[in-house]
Amino acid sequence: MPNATELSEAGVSFNGGDTTSLFDITFENGLMKIPYFEAFGYTKTFLRNFIAYEQQSYDVLPTYFSDYVTFMDHLIDSEKDVNLLRQKGIIEN
Repeated sequence: MPNATELSEAGVSFNGGDTTSLFDITFENGLMKIPYFEAFGYTKTFLRNFIAYEQQSYDVLPTYFSDYVTFMDHLIDSEKDVNLLRQKGIIEN
């Protein structure tokens, strides 16, 4: 999957979605809406614990947190990607 900068250069627009669900990511007519996410000092530990729970629990489906982190990991490859997503109101640190 291309990163955020590559997608932007290919004509994809980004916008911080106006939803209360972190997982409500949409793509329509060249616009990718990704809900606002604010990272804190404990965010890494928080997400890792959810991912570990999803991966170790056979009855937890779908794996929302694992899928979200994988998606964002593909979008963010460099500082340039982070800056783009910050400018579009998607991530904050």
